[in-house]
Amino acid sequence: MRLRAQCALQRRQLAAHAAEIEHKLSRIDRSVAIARRWIRKPALVVAAVAALTLIGPARALRWVSRGAMWYGVAKRALGAYSVFRSERARLPIDA
Repeated sequence: MRLRAQCALQRRQLAAHAAEIEHKLSRIDRSVAIARRWIRKPALVVAAVAALTLIGPARALRWVSRGAMWYGVAKRALGAYSVFRSERARLPIDA
């Protein structure tokens, strides 16, 4: 009985670790899928290379990093706003 309980505990721990690994690998899967979609569109690849050549790699990297920063800020702000709205909807209306 004790051995069966130990096996059940190990199975749950293994399942938890597997779920964590799967979650981490799902990010890689999404990135690969995005890259494959881009590669299938040669006009988009050519336009990106032309833009990178005209803009310059350093400036393009700066723009991408700023865009990523503003994306994160906007995502957090919208998340906070949606929490605020949901909390506000729960409050009783005082008349």
